[in-house]
Amino acid sequence: MVKKGYKQTDEHINKRMKHLEGKRDWAKGLTKETDERIKKRSISMKKYANTSEGKKNLSNAAKESNKLWNNPTVRKNRIEGIKKSYTPELRKQRSESTKTQMQDPEQIQIRHENCGLTWDEMTEEQRQNRRINDEKLCTSITLARREAIRLAENKCARCGQTKSRMAVHHIDGYIFNNEQENLVVLCNSCHSVVHKAMSKDSSRFFGQATVANKLGEALKHLGIDPNHPDTQETPQRIARVWAEFTEGTTKESQERITYVLGRKFPTEYSGIVLLTSIDANSMCPHHFLPVKMKVDFAYIPNKYAIGLSKITEFIMLLSKQPILQEHLAKIIVDKFNDEVKPKGVFILISGEHSCMTIRDTRQTQTKTITSEVRGVFETDIKARQEVLSLISMHKED
Repeated sequence: MVKKGYKQTDEHINKRMKHLEGKRDWAKGLTKETDERIKKRSISMKKYANTSEGKKNLSNAAKESNKLWNNPTVRKNRIEGIKKSYTPELRKQRSESTKTQMQDPEQIQIRHENCGLTWDEMTEEQRQNRRINDEKLCTSITLARREAIRLAENKCARCGQTKSRMAVHHIDGYIFNNEQENLVVLCNSCHSVVHKAMSKDSSRFFGQATVANKLGEALKHLGIDPNHPDTQETPQRIARVWAEFTEGTTKESQERITYVLGRKFPTEYSGIVLLTSIDANSMCPHHFLPVKMKVDFAYIPNKYAIGLSKITEFIMLLSKQPILQEHLAKIIVDKFNDEVKPKGVFILISGEHSCMTIRDTRQTQTKTITSEVRGVFETDIKARQEVLSLISMHKED
């Protein structure tokens, strides 16, 4: 700290800087010496661990450590110590320390040495080779894209419009795969739409690429050539289909269902609200084959009603999962009952299962019927008979 009225000269500043540099050099030497000691100790410990005595002592030490950790008091104290070491203040200090280290020229140099040569450290020959390789790569990419645009006659493959500036989309998402079969020419707006759809699809079904890779291996084991033109993109297509058929299990869909069922409005109507023949698709959890369903859904409002389109969206979205038809009926009425809280809920599902129609018994005319009731429809026989008669009247029409 500089005293009041004291003026530092250049000589004082130079002396101070030399003093600090001396301290830094001393710290560097100490660190180097410490590193050498640690290295020597590590080598001696490895040699000792390979001896019979060392193995025995290390085994006993491990047993004692396990005993200590299994002691509830010791474990509680350690956990509390760990929690104290991760307070917001300490985290902030460590974050600031990390930022300082990241900006330190010496630390930057160390990272460069560990990660490879920087441009300044390269010899002229290495730089020239790097330039040549980069130019070759850029030239091959540019030529492939120009050829794709020429073959497409400058037309967008999605909207068919001809524009001055076109984008080249990679089907497999790998920008270095510039085979013409992997390139599709799109206008900028369509290219943006495609990428947004891909992003939405990927977030809806995380791990789609992994599923596609595994399906490619499965095709090989079945004796099907995955590189054949007819099956080249089959694994990706199946993965996308499965993503669609399992959409009801995702976090986004559950949030959407909660939002949809929350869109209630007040009403004085106390009669039956019936929606018949709602189309819904599900998946058999045993064979992963599609199930086509017709759903009849009814409820009696309790001061609040919900939009008809919201009910169909809720049923269609919740059906998109591998689930038994019996369980699906129960899940739908329970979810609606919990969120909307009506006087009563009724559901009747008629399902056509592909696992029965196209395999095994091949019963093409067989339908599976399941039903669930809650509230008034469960306790009042007349209410249940009324809704069943309304459904039968609709079927006759």
